[in-house]
Amino acid sequence: MRNNGTESGAKRLRFLSHAALGIPVAGVVCGLVSMGADQQLPPIAAIEDVIEALRRLGVGVGVDESVPGVDLALAYSAVGAAERNAFATEQHARARGAGPAEFGEAVGAVLDGAACHSDLEVLALLEWRITRTTQALQLLDLSGPHGDVDPLARTILLTTGALSGLLAAAVTMRNPDRSATATRDSARALRAAIQALDEATADVREHELTAQLLDLTD
Repeated sequence: MRNNGTESGAKRLRFLSHAALGIPVAGVVCGLVSMGADQQLPPIAAIEDVIEALRRLGVGVGVDESVPGVDLALAYSAVGAAERNAFATEQHARARGAGPAEFGEAVGAVLDGAACHSDLEVLALLEWRITRTTQALQLLDLSGPHGDVDPLARTILLTTGALSGLLAAAVTMRNPDRSATATRDSARALRAAIQALDEATADVREHELTAQLLDLTD
């Protein structure tokens, strides 16, 4: 189930950290908040600033700025480095006694950091994240012990793909500036999401048996 057609950022960037991050550069079309014809693209950080941010987060990189797509690979790398830091910080907080309630209260800071000012922007951000999460899962070898398709992995991919499609549809339907093309794409995404959820239910019985076995070995 490995997606061998996705080019890894590790081929474009020379990672010097022990925790090298393999970041996909190729992307898929997803439901982003549409911009009007008179609106400009949002500003992005300069490459040297992203490299400095990565360095401060413990990831050193060597960059050939002449390589196409290096800015995108760096941006994805920065997301990974920040998430790794957040994960580690959460572990420290857990050691101090924090739990799900505290994490739930603090998670809104993710939206603050992304400068989300509306529910529409939040949905667009979450749709982007789950779409990239699905692509990251496709980079893994999720085959079963005998080389066959792992039912649990198949359900995971179907479910994350479905969530991506549902969020894409929600973003489009809530966007008053959506185009006719975006509306049609949203309809296709919604139908594909429903189909994926339907396919995911095929493995329910097998998952229940696996859960029972896990109960026995606990």
